[in-house]
Amino acid sequence: MRKLLVFLCAIALIFTIVGSASAIPIEFGIDETKSSVELIIMTTWGICGSSSIYASLVDDLDTMENFSLYDGESLTFDFFDIIISDATGWLSGGTADVEATLAFDSPVVSKVTDSGSGSWFTICGFISGGYLSWADMPQTLTLPDGNYFDVDFENVLIAGLGNTTTVSATVTAHAAPVPEPATVMLLGTGLLGMIAFGRKRFNKKA
Repeated sequence: MRKLLVFLCAIALIFTIVGSASAIPIEFGIDETKSSVELIIMTTWGICGSSSIYASLVDDLDTMENFSLYDGESLTFDFFDIIISDATGWLSGGTADVEATLAFDSPVVSKVTDSGSGSWFTICGFISGGYLSWADMPQTLTLPDGNYFDVDFENVLIAGLGNTTTVSATVTAHAAPVPEPATVMLLGTGLLGMIAFGRKRFNKKA
């Protein structure tokens, strides 16, 4: 009976440790100074006119510098703007490549970088649209404690009034994988065996 109680207590202790670990949030900090976006125009076209395009980080990215997420929680926030400019004539557009980096100073110093490609059009600079598709999203970063998180840059397909499109980023937190029930049983059995072996050695010495 005493061995059974020790065994049950060992299993309960393991589950308590695992459960408490998964309930601790991951603290994030975005490093705006090391985050960046670069847009390179590949081709342009126009009917009685032309247009250009550029990208810049959103002004309030620094407001997202610190946030925390529990296991399975996600946060989506504005990352950078794409702006169509210098539109002349009544219809123009082109194609462009984008490279963006989202940097973190916590939970570890790290960054996620990806490249994308897309196109744009504008009618007189008032009605605009286009698409942007990333090459390698989402990306996963694993932390030293086994927790990990995903970063996903938004794919864009849009058309409407105006000449500015905001691209968002999503961060999703994940706790370290919880041991399978069979693994927990194995750990508990091993712990019980160690206790029993230790008691036998103690009794022999006595």
